[in-house]
Amino acid sequence: MTTQRKTPASRIKDTDVLWQILDLLPTSLFVKDENLNCVFSNEAHGKVSGSEAEKLLGLSDADFYPREQAEKFLAADKSVLNSPEAREFLELATSTDGSTIYSLTRKARVVTSDGATYLIGSNTDVTEMKNNEIELEAKEAAGIALGRIIGFDRLLHLTG
Repeated sequence: MTTQRKTPASRIKDTDVLWQILDLLPTSLFVKDENLNCVFSNEAHGKVSGSEAEKLLGLSDADFYPREQAEKFLAADKSVLNSPEAREFLELATSTDGSTIYSLTRKARVVTSDGATYLIGSNTDVTEMKNNEIELEAKEAAGIALGRIIGFDRLLHLTG
């Protein structure tokens, strides 16, 4: 089955509708200017950050994340702004309320027709998946350790 691409005339023209759609998406979305200050944050991004989305406008990550995390985020942002390629990062983020999540973050550079540069991004909460991975790794390590103990015990019985 082939899908025809819609012409620009058939796209949503009402920008208020587009902003409302972006704001209500369950995925965290954000846009930063060339100085890495937030110029758009949807509701889901506000929740990740631990603040109302509109309170994030004009702020940088250093204003609402712990210093060490903010430095990592800003370094990643700068690398994306200097590259034509979109990038993905697994990030650990602590919100202003102290809760911590693992986030798969996708970032890309956008250059508008007037030459302005923006960083766009999305966060997907992968905390449960990461915690399952950590738990599985711990169980595997325990199994290996137990196997070594059992193997050593068998060796003692064979030689004893």
